[in-house]
Amino acid sequence: MLIRVSASGVNRPDVLQRMGLYPVPPGASDIPGLEVAGVVVAGDALAMAASGLAVGDRVCALVAGVATPSCVWHRWPNVCQCPRA
Repeated sequence: MLIRVSASGVNRPDVLQRMGLYPVPPGASDIPGLEVAGVVVAGDALAMAASGLAVGDRVCALVAGVATPSCVWHRWPNVCQCPRA
C-alpha cells in the first residue's frame, strides 16, 4: 500500500548502523529511517481487505530504511492502524 508520510523516525539500529556497529540487513537501504506514520492513499484491494485497512486510514509501519520520502510503498503485514485519538 502507498502511505503518505506525515512523520518518520530514526531509532537505535539506525544510529548503530551509521556508527558501523550494526550491519545493514541484506537488501535493505543504508539510508536511516526505519519507521513511518501517515495515511494510506492507495493499495491493492485484496491485500487491503485482508489487512482490514482502507484508503484514508492513519497507519504506522516498519520499513527497510529510507523512511524520509513524502510517500512510501510498503507491504501490509508490517503496517498497522494508528489508534484513534
